[in-house]
Amino acid sequence: MRSTTRGRMIYHGYTLVELMVAMVGASALMVGLSSSIFIAFQATDISNTPASAMIEGNAALSDMLSDLEFAQSFTEITATAITFTVPDRNDDTVAETIRYAWSGTPGDPLTRQVNGGPVATLADNVHLFQHNIPTPQPNLLSNPDMELGTVNWEAIPGAIAYADWVTIHGGAQSLYTYRSNANSESGVRQDVTSQIANGLTYELSAWMMKWAASSPFDVRIQLRVTSTGDGEKIFSTGISLINNVDFRLTQGTVTPTWSGTLVSAYWEATGISKIQEIYVDDAVLRAKQLRKQIVNISLQVGGDPRSQIQSGVRLPNAPL
Repeated sequence: MRSTTRGRMIYHGYTLVELMVAMVGASALMVGLSSSIFIAFQATDISNTPASAMIEGNAALSDMLSDLEFAQSFTEITATAITFTVPDRNDDTVAETIRYAWSGTPGDPLTRQVNGGPVATLADNVHLFQHNIPTPQPNLLSNPDMELGTVNWEAIPGAIAYADWVTIHGGAQSLYTYRSNANSESGVRQDVTSQIANGLTYELSAWMMKWAASSPFDVRIQLRVTSTGDGEKIFSTGISLINNVDFRLTQGTVTPTWSGTLVSAYWEATGISKIQEIYVDDAVLRAKQLRKQIVNISLQVGGDPRSQIQSGVRLPNAPL
């Protein structure tokens, strides 16, 4: 600021009070601007955009497809959940069971569970989960979950079997079987003579567990086929190890063949090396489709339809 007095130029500066007032005003202005910027940022949070939702969905879908690629068999297929087995991943010689599930309610998470353990969230705020996984071939066994006790089941020769309501894998009952003498095996069987065809490949599985902690621990599942041309032949899965702590899944595929007329055929779950006693539950016998299959999965994280993604994977093991 300047003024003129008697022809002279006089200069005035800002006082300290004026400077302080100006700084206080500038600070108030900056606080207001910062609040406005923060509110605007919250309103446009990138975590809520279709792009960020697609990134989260793509990561979840990639994890799911990497598991499905190695699927050996499916035990559950619904509109919102799939459960399947993959080869052993923790070196205990037992296949791993993986379950993906969504409640069907928009906003709920997509979860992943391994071997019945803790349920982990794979993606939050899921609004769509769809797949085209076909329903597996029907289970050819009668009373496969043992909920009717020993109906349609019997002990293998040299063993005794009865229903058990305490030690179960699923539902309310399992079958308990033990050998009747030291030279026999424990096991259960079902007559499937009218269910199988010559040269067709079948999937066999059951959940099994021991009662005692002592060895042996080897079990297997098999088809015992008798025909007029070949007599008795056994087609078995690989040997599995079980324990007395939890149920283990024993599974495999067999292709029974015979000549002449089929006289009898039995699905059998049996111990090996004179195993004394076992529990058996949730058994399966189904025809296996041999063609390679491709399944597609659609996933949408968030409410914006633009975040929906879709991908597919080939199932080289043809478990369906």
